[in-house]
Amino acid sequence: MRNIKICHVLIFTGIFAFISSTLGTATEPQTPGSASLLRSDRSPVTVIVAASDTQDKGQAEYICAGFNDDVIIQAAIDSLPIQGGTVVLLEGTYLLSKTVNITKRNVTIQGQDLAAAVTLAAGANTDIFRISPNAQNSEDATFRNLIMDGNKANNPNVGACLVGTDISNVTIDHCVIRNCRWGINFSYSTSGSNVLDNTITNSWITDNKVYGVRVNSDSVLDHSFVGRNGKDLPTDPDSSNVYIDGWDSRISHNHIWDGERGIIGHWANDNLVSGNIIEEHQKEGLLGRGRFNGWRIIGNYFEDNSLAGVNIADALTFSTNPGETAQYNVITANRFGKENSTKPNHRYAINEGFGGDDNLITNNLTQNGYQLAPGIVTTGLKTIVLQEESGNATFVNADVAVRTQNKGLVLRATNGSNCYRLTVDNVGVLKTMALPSCP
Repeated sequence: MRNIKICHVLIFTGIFAFISSTLGTATEPQTPGSASLLRSDRSPVTVIVAASDTQDKGQAEYICAGFNDDVIIQAAIDSLPIQGGTVVLLEGTYLLSKTVNITKRNVTIQGQDLAAAVTLAAGANTDIFRISPNAQNSEDATFRNLIMDGNKANNPNVGACLVGTDISNVTIDHCVIRNCRWGINFSYSTSGSNVLDNTITNSWITDNKVYGVRVNSDSVLDHSFVGRNGKDLPTDPDSSNVYIDGWDSRISHNHIWDGERGIIGHWANDNLVSGNIIEEHQKEGLLGRGRFNGWRIIGNYFEDNSLAGVNIADALTFSTNPGETAQYNVITANRFGKENSTKPNHRYAINEGFGGDDNLITNNLTQNGYQLAPGIVTTGLKTIVLQEESGNATFVNADVAVRTQNKGLVLRATNGSNCYRLTVDNVGVLKTMALPSCP
């Protein structure tokens, strides 16, 4: 054994390669089926695949022909040891006729600076990548610097760009995911199964037929552009840019734009939606559907939603059925507005809807662009609305409680700029007191 500088040492067995740009210790390569395919420093195997139009194919152990490239990519993945490894796709276009399956743990599929495009061939009508439903064997998959394109114009029955059932710990970073039926579709096999800890960052998810990304429990969608999803199938009830059906997930710092709906939360609790731009959707910017409890909707900018027509939808609304609830949600420090005066108005900025109660709605800025006069409509008996700027709010079947000692309800005059404090004593006598300035 000796130290050597490994530049492009290729093992032409079609199985694996060792690549490094630093000094390392090399050992004799293992043969397929042996106990380990790891380097002596325990780093995983890297296998390199070239497309038919890759400029420099000299590094590659596997070279695609420009048709049925799924066969070659699948062979590269299958060559990895049980511990996993990395399949590098060099720049170029990879045309798939069938789905590529990830059947091992710790597998990374990595492109080169978004120059590797994995595209469905015309008539393929399938998924692009599928993570095995056997979660125990296929967790911890990573997709990075890769384009996935379902070519929906030539695949009317296209599936998902990336699909998996009962899988966890998947990372998608710096990817473009487009033109599929569903962009990212991680689902549950049963109501009790887990789909957890998946992370999507710095990605572009666009032009998918139903939804762009499905977010499950304990997962993250962050710093991504999600746009123009759901517009091909506007009557599908799930058509949206982001579809959430899990718990304790975070949707933050994204630009969510120009879909059928912005975000749908479906029987999903305790999620955080913060710091997003949510704009120019045909219907709702955020629709809470079914049981929708414990959400924190904080610091978002809702603009120019409900483009399908005047009085069609609200910017943010709860839509529950009898027996379902929308409770314990915090909606604070959001801005609701209209930038383009030529576009239709929203119905309301916030509509608590049937089943809404015990919600806190505070410090939101409701600007122009709402067809009906109140910017905020509540229906709950115990919902609290505080400090709303440009203050239109309607309370339906709701009590407004002011419980602070020696204080009261401050009202601004309807025909002037003066403010008065309204109080009531212990025998029910109302009193008003002029204030030196309005709070």
